[in-house]
Amino acid sequence: MNIHDYGLMWKRFPRSSLLLVTLPLLFINGGDPSLVPYDEGYYAVQARWIWETGDWLTPQWWGTPIYDRTIGIQWLIALAYQCFGMNEFSARLPSAIACMVSVLLTYEVGKILFERQIAWLGAVILMLMGLWVSEAHTAQQNTALVAIELLGMWALLNIADSQPYILTSSRQSISMSRVWGVLAGATVGWGFLLKGFMIFVPIVALLPYFISHRRYQKLITNPWIYLGLFIGAMPTVIWLILSCYKYNGLMPVYELVNKLLFLSKTDTYNPGPFYYLWILPLNIFPWALFSTIGAIIIWRRMLPNLNYTAVSLSLGYPICLFILLSLFKTRMAYYTMQLLPFMALLAATAFVKFMQVSRQTIGWYRFVTAIGYAFSGLGFILTISGIIVLVDRPLWGIIIPAEVRIYALPAIVLGCGWMTIFSLWQRWQPPATPFWLASWLIPAWLTMMSFNFQGALTSKSPEFKTAFYQLMSDRALIQPSVNIANQPINLLVDTVQTDGFERTNNSERTLNNDEHKSLILLTFYTPRLGKQLNSFTDLPAKSYAWTLKIAPQLASKTRIVGKVSGWQLIQKLGDK
Repeated sequence: MNIHDYGLMWKRFPRSSLLLVTLPLLFINGGDPSLVPYDEGYYAVQARWIWETGDWLTPQWWGTPIYDRTIGIQWLIALAYQCFGMNEFSARLPSAIACMVSVLLTYEVGKILFERQIAWLGAVILMLMGLWVSEAHTAQQNTALVAIELLGMWALLNIADSQPYILTSSRQSISMSRVWGVLAGATVGWGFLLKGFMIFVPIVALLPYFISHRRYQKLITNPWIYLGLFIGAMPTVIWLILSCYKYNGLMPVYELVNKLLFLSKTDTYNPGPFYYLWILPLNIFPWALFSTIGAIIIWRRMLPNLNYTAVSLSLGYPICLFILLSLFKTRMAYYTMQLLPFMALLAATAFVKFMQVSRQTIGWYRFVTAIGYAFSGLGFILTISGIIVLVDRPLWGIIIPAEVRIYALPAIVLGCGWMTIFSLWQRWQPPATPFWLASWLIPAWLTMMSFNFQGALTSKSPEFKTAFYQLMSDRALIQPSVNIANQPINLLVDTVQTDGFERTNNSERTLNNDEHKSLILLTFYTPRLGKQLNSFTDLPAKSYAWTLKIAPQLASKTRIVGKVSGWQLIQKLGDK
């Protein structure tokens, strides 16, 4: 059986076809985009201050330097602001580009570990995972970190398999192993600049890959890897040295280390040791099921031409990485993003095995038939449920919440597609083109697009943004002769903790979670930011400020322009 025959486009134009799958999911969006406060909005506002102030050293919060994280993603977002202006599209552009790069690198890595059809199919499946697509629409480091990790792995694999001399010129030959060595080493420093100490977790998880004595010797004796480590570390080292010089001490280094120690001990973000065991399959449903099947296939060496490299990176690396992430007390769903390319390749392995199944392989045939039957039934349930929600009529006295209705159209699209799986599988006989594979991929792609058209992936705080711009444009509240967009709006912190994060014993000076979220969004959307002021007396007459509340004795000196999510926009009338 020639399983290469199930498509033509991916064989002739594999990378172009992957971009054709990826680009619409990233850039065709409906609705009015808006940011989510954590952590997207925070990185977006830090990048704003870099862009507006020209201070490319300091990650800050209203003038206060905060070195609790590295500055790589803020630099990238600020560069996007420089090119396209400050808006949601620019803030998310680095993540979108990193997503495209990651998809292509998944193909390149998969092509070395397995074969082209597994590599291409794995890259497609990666782009159909809900968590992956969602994070590609956020202004965070997660997709960029994955892209750097995949780039480093691709370089390592090419070091092991590269020919002595490939690039040539009239005067010299350039060893590609040198190029790959520099690239592999540099990704460590680039990863640290993006995600800090988190980059060392995947490095430790690579230990199964390094066990081979021949590979270990080839990598450890490659001087170009060490040169790459030096080159990659330079941006971070220079940034920290200049920052320490600017603030006359080691405060930037101390804050980075203290943040790591805090996250390793705190239970604030600890949903339990088994959190990833259920949140990961839920976030990428149904692909985790096929990843598990693919892992079993690889473990039992059911695919020909498997070698230690393929097993160590496709199984050993994600298993070790999963364990390391689970041991760290701070557990966030997006930490598992680093696993997704390899889970996608494992899922692709399962589907390629399915394409080798015939009615003569009774056990496998019955197993795949049962899966098709189950998902066809689930598709019917999804379709009926989506129609019920879309009709928007109370059912048995149950009123469907508005936030559930956004899932109606995607459920119908996915359900209708899944209902065809069983019948297409039953009709298929090798070596015919496996159209049943399309019943897995195309509905999933259309489901993601339906979320895009509704703005579900890009519009994260629509109510806040609507209320904010309604206030900004309401001339009945703002003086007709004043263009609020040209007026600096300050932050009055009489009742707000200075950095907006650390809680104190004085409850009146502490931001609760909702107030802090709103302040992040206010900081991003306010047309022109002023200064952080510690007292009402520091606020100039006739100027504006955001604040939580004004003391009664100051009411005669203040005009409340409006309110947004608990915050008041005030104008100081003048001293009396």
